[in-house]
Amino acid sequence: MTRNDSEVLEVPVVRAPFRHSDDLQSLIESAAAISFDFFDTLFVRPLAYPEDVFDILGRQFDIPDFRNKRRAAQAEAFRRMLDSGRKEITLENIYACLTETGIPADVLMRAEYELELALIEPNPELFTLFRTLLDSGKPVVITSDMYLTADFFKEALRPYGLDCVPLFISADCNATKRDAGEIFDILAGSLEMQPREILHIGDNELADVKRPREKGLMTFHYRASRLRDVKKDVSLATSIGHGLLQTKARDIEPNSYEELGFLYGGAANLGFLEWIKERARQDGIDHVLFLSRDGYALERIARAQGNCELPDFCYFLGSRTAYTLAAITTDNFSQFFPFLLSGGGWAGAL
Repeated sequence: MTRNDSEVLEVPVVRAPFRHSDDLQSLIESAAAISFDFFDTLFVRPLAYPEDVFDILGRQFDIPDFRNKRRAAQAEAFRRMLDSGRKEITLENIYACLTETGIPADVLMRAEYELELALIEPNPELFTLFRTLLDSGKPVVITSDMYLTADFFKEALRPYGLDCVPLFISADCNATKRDAGEIFDILAGSLEMQPREILHIGDNELADVKRPREKGLMTFHYRASRLRDVKKDVSLATSIGHGLLQTKARDIEPNSYEELGFLYGGAANLGFLEWIKERARQDGIDHVLFLSRDGYALERIARAQGNCELPDFCYFLGSRTAYTLAAITTDNFSQFFPFLLSGGGWAGAL
């Protein structure tokens, strides 16, 4: 991945405020310093769940069941962490536990690092607020539980001119939010403030609300304006579709027909087109006719792809009723009774 460090990137403005923004403003005014969670709060990914990154890597390197291999490696890294008396793991610890995949572990580790960096982007619901608070002169920090070290966060923030923001990352601090909240003690000590003077903002109810409250901090439970309701272990395509609603397609109205088409209609058409490509290749087809009207979207998608690996193709105007009647023979006549009795068949015949 390449970045132009001389260019400071802009962040799109969110169309509608998230919930409880008035409550957040009141807490900000009361706080002497603000702490932001990073993943799913300040930055988001175009995926339904973070572990779907492992499916992308598995496809990239053609490693069957890489998701479960990567999960197992992380579980083993945590076991070794506990045995050694440590309180957090790193990405290096995880890949030291990865079973043989046919690809060097350091290659996969670097690929995961680069993929995470490529996927994340600022959450417009909070990023403008983050910058405003930085400009106000009030101390603002990032506090995150993550096996990636501070170097990753600095690299993610650099394109926005924010790589000097103080970071409290569990992989570096050997302390976490989620377990005993010890990283908040480190945060308060570093800022030389009482915990009650600090506001922490995050999306995780345990790590970003309960634990900091136990340590005496003020908290705000951030909940995105488009709350996700997606089953885990869905297909990668479904995950990306839902994830894009938080990023590139955030302006699509929730629960609208446009959202339905984005999540399912578009994905179904694209999948069907990929099947047509493969069948055309296997069967030696030299010209594909996309019949009206059902083929309209398929033909438009194929044309938009440019070199889409299809043979010559065109949109073919005609009547579906006429096509179906032409396909009826004495051998298959009984199979078409439902069509003929539906009304459309006889009307077309007459």
